[in-house]
Amino acid sequence: MGESEIRNLQQYNAILAVPGKVLVFPELCHVCGGCILTCPRKAISEVKNRIGVIKEGFADDLRIVFGELEVGEPMAAPLIRELKKRLDGSSNAILDAPPGASCPVIETVKGSDFASL
Repeated sequence: MGESEIRNLQQYNAILAVPGKVLVFPELCHVCGGCILTCPRKAISEVKNRIGVIKEGFADDLRIVFGELEVGEPMAAPLIRELKKRLDGSSNAILDAPPGASCPVIETVKGSDFASL
């Protein structure tokens, strides 16, 4: 697979082809699956990687669900996606995100009815 093919496979530069080898930078992967879907040789597969934990509990009648990234882990969006899967769609949820317009913010407000910025 050539460098131009690899460049076209994925959006976040998590895979780099150099003469004689392919380098993978997991910290740049956004878990979008684009590289797997578009690899012409079907040579790419996903590997599970723990990036954090999701914790749940109750305070009186209030259900609390939150995620904690592993120290040094830069990719919050996959953890936020997994956390949102655990929310009960029949009740209201308040989601908090870091300031700005980064991937974690976009992932947090995606699919929301309202957002307060």
